[in-house]
Amino acid sequence: MSKSIYITRIKLESFGCFGKGLDIELKPSGISLVLGPNEAGKSTLVMAVKAILFGLRSEEISVYQPWNSRHNFAGEMHLRITDTDGKSETFKIERNFATNEVVLSAAEIERNSATNEVALSAAEGETVLFSGKANPASRSSNEAKQKYFSILTEKIGVPDEKLFTETICVNQLEMETKIDSELRQILTGSASGDYKSIIEKLEKEYFDLTKTAYASYVYEKRNDRRIEQLRGEINEKRAGLNIIRDSKNELDRNKKRQQELVLKIEQLHKEKGEKEKRYETLSRCYDLNKEIEDLAKEHNELKNSFEKIKETDRKLKDAESRRDEIGYKEPPPKDFHEKLYRLGTILKDTEDNQQKISHLHKQPPPSRLKLFKNPFLLVAAVVFVSGIIGGLMFDSLALSLAGFAIAGVCAAWAYAEISRHRAESKGQLDLLTKTISANREEQKKIFGELSLWLKAETFDAVDIEHEKERYQKYRDFSEEAETCKEILKNLPNKGETEQTLKKIEADLGRKQIEIRGMLKDNLALKIFLEKSDNYHDLQILKSQIGGLIDEIDKAVREKIEIEAEIKAIERVLNTNDIDLAEEIKQREEELKGCEQQVEALQIAIMTLKESVTEFNSVHKEGLAEEIGNHLSAFTGGKYSRLTLDDDFVPSVDHPEKQKIDSSRLSVGTRDQLFFAMRLALATELGENARFPFILDDPFVNFDDDRLERVIGVLGNVCAQRQIIILSHDRRLIAYIPEPVELEN
Repeated sequence: MSKSIYITRIKLESFGCFGKGLDIELKPSGISLVLGPNEAGKSTLVMAVKAILFGLRSEEISVYQPWNSRHNFAGEMHLRITDTDGKSETFKIERNFATNEVVLSAAEIERNSATNEVALSAAEGETVLFSGKANPASRSSNEAKQKYFSILTEKIGVPDEKLFTETICVNQLEMETKIDSELRQILTGSASGDYKSIIEKLEKEYFDLTKTAYASYVYEKRNDRRIEQLRGEINEKRAGLNIIRDSKNELDRNKKRQQELVLKIEQLHKEKGEKEKRYETLSRCYDLNKEIEDLAKEHNELKNSFEKIKETDRKLKDAESRRDEIGYKEPPPKDFHEKLYRLGTILKDTEDNQQKISHLHKQPPPSRLKLFKNPFLLVAAVVFVSGIIGGLMFDSLALSLAGFAIAGVCAAWAYAEISRHRAESKGQLDLLTKTISANREEQKKIFGELSLWLKAETFDAVDIEHEKERYQKYRDFSEEAETCKEILKNLPNKGETEQTLKKIEADLGRKQIEIRGMLKDNLALKIFLEKSDNYHDLQILKSQIGGLIDEIDKAVREKIEIEAEIKAIERVLNTNDIDLAEEIKQREEELKGCEQQVEALQIAIMTLKESVTEFNSVHKEGLAEEIGNHLSAFTGGKYSRLTLDDDFVPSVDHPEKQKIDSSRLSVGTRDQLFFAMRLALATELGENARFPFILDDPFVNFDDDRLERVIGVLGNVCAQRQIIILSHDRRLIAYIPEPVELEN
């Protein structure tokens, strides 16, 4: 009996971006549309549905628990289940996401055939089916978890989390469906039998007998599995029968070779000891000589550094002494040089202005303003005289008065010109006097500020230049002192360097005494150290020692093999011929049984694989046909056929090309292909329990035509199961009216 599951209500007290809670009711059948802009919480709502069903992992709790909410980190979901007989039940799942406390309760519903209304059959209301801690998402396993998950799958019909994610829950930008081994087992109906583990067990048994990985029924036998062990033992025992007669001669030869190897090993050990002793002496001498060279180099470097420290220290003291000789009681201010320069400028300006004043006092008026050179006065005199003469000659008073008037005007004009010139000269003298006074005030002020560092009480230009030179020397010596201090900062401490020098000299002396003691009366060591390629000789000696070690190991291995052969021959000589023949017969019978078992395993593996291949092929063809029907409806018949390989990876048959891998399709068509796979998988896996489709913005890459076709297909699917679409696309309102709106 099949049943349909409907989500009727989702209530969140606090989850993710819903810090103040959320309470929405969904249509009990058909397609429910939840609309909201970006960051309105659509994907968070899908995650909340999964969290209520399956719980949150520890790393997910920190992501979805609101830090500033006063509400509980909890939620609940109401489900209604209706079977083919019309009988309905309601379930409510309440979960505290932080503690994983779950309460799962149920109440039967009776449907009034006349009004089609539903009512609780039990007056007391809900029946608690489970209450306790259960988090199926966790890795731990306990009785409470198993009980909760059993009720969730068997009573309600909710698939496990993997099937939920891969089939009926389509998350945003996670359209692609990958069918792993677990899904393939469920699809082919072989999950309970676990045929792969059976084949692996048979192949392991086959491998244990032959040490051959089963592939195309061809195997290579090696002498370390039972069949080859038996064959080896049989051949060994047969050979033993043939060599018993001449085993004594072989035994004598082996014993003689054993003695030769013992002597050879002793000789090699002796030679190895001598070379090792020589290598140890040469190596110590080489290391000492190298250490002496390194110490000498370090000593020279430290000595140079120490000399540099002393020289820099001497320069520092000299610079500070010469700086102090300049006589500044304390360092001059930063603007000392600028103020000296300003004093010089003031002195020069004052001198220039005084010269200008003196020049103005000594400068005569312009020639045009002198009495007998002024044109206006000359004209006035001429006109005045002419008026008198004209009046006398022509006895005309008017002519005389006109001459007097013209003469008066010219005289007035000349007087005005002389007055203007005197006023200009007086203005220039006043301006120069004020400038000199202001400069002297500023000079007095600057001199007061710099009196602590100046030698003379009165200054002239020469004194200023002397002070500039004095200050420049002070700056040069100060900079030299600072440079020396910076150098000393980057150099080692003088005392520590001196102590290190003494320590190195002591170490150098000890090592020189040691190497002189080694070289005393040892000409070979002296020649070794004098050679430029002595390290090469040392490596040759080391290589010779390694060669001796290899020879010793080889001789020891040969000796062990000879001793093993001797023991084997002695065992053969102590073995009875009749007993040996009986053992050969027993091994042959056991070998025959193993070969028959291998043949039976080959037949069993081949038969089981062929059966599984045939069974998988039937299911793949059915699933491929269902996916093709959906894809054809989505694309308007452009893509109607597809095939699935052994891993259920799809490839589409193109009208113009033979086959197209899904990775070569456009983003929109690939989304439609995998959405068709989701629908087909959910149909294949959900025949008995049809859980709602939950689609989180799956149509982002769908154009208008294909969106209309997909909604048409979903319209047919929603007759059998509830469909919940969460999207920001307002085009869907044209197909699905009365959406649930989420606010940003």
